[in-house]
Amino acid sequence: LIGVGMAIAYLIQRGLKVQLNWSVKILLVPICLFTAWLLAPNETAPYIYFDF
Repeated sequence: LIGVGMAIAYLIQRGLKVQLNWSVKILLVPICLFTAWLLAPNETAPYIYFDF
């Protein structure tokens, strides 16, 4: 599901040749974290982390 979303975002960005400015990226961070919190199992919600 995440891979599909990333592929769609990549194709849209490449097709439209658009770059998101920093203010839009800052706005998307809490939205993405909230989505991850919603999709997490209840027991592990406080322990969500991203390992890059």
